[in-house]
Amino acid sequence: MVSLLLLAALVTFAVAFVRVIQQRRAQAAVLLPKTLEQLGYQCAGGFSLSPIQAANAVGIAFDASDWRLSAVRDFHGLPIHFRQGLRRLGEHQAELTAAWSAPLTGSGPGRRHGARGAGRVLERNDPLLDDARIAGLLAALPFGRITLHDDYVEFSDPTLSNLMVGLGGSIGHQLATIEGRLALLASLHERIAELLARLVLRCA
Repeated sequence: MVSLLLLAALVTFAVAFVRVIQQRRAQAAVLLPKTLEQLGYQCAGGFSLSPIQAANAVGIAFDASDWRLSAVRDFHGLPIHFRQGLRRLGEHQAELTAAWSAPLTGSGPGRRHGARGAGRVLERNDPLLDDARIAGLLAALPFGRITLHDDYVEFSDPTLSNLMVGLGGSIGHQLATIEGRLALLASLHERIAELLARLVLRCA
């Protein structure tokens, strides 16, 4: 009798858990495009993501099939390009992408130290990052890689580690609402856009 009650409780929990996951994915599919549009992003063909893809984009699911999002926004006159997606490498492996970039238009010392092809990864103590405001932005973005290319600068955080940290780690990650998650994601977009804008100025 006890075993039957326990089994019934487990089944009820499992059904409720699946329902919550489905609801969160459906919410993400509706609210993520709105958040990106509010930030000023434009995407050719519109933001058409399935619930599982949208959930993947906000870091709450990694079982989506291949997908790719490419959008651009105007940040005080500077175009910020945003790329995100997932590419399956096998049954249990996937390559994640989340990167922001801005074009370099000047010909100053910073740009001349760029590199063609793979580019030059900037360490956190690089002289190009020796600026109080940039240091403050990087303190709020503890994860991610900055790469200086010949004609653009890029910030990448494929696994959205900065989002995870901002949510308070694994427990906060599990408890966060879609609204709270997207609010934090929007603030990360703003910080990264400002970081890129300041780097473009440093390279001018």
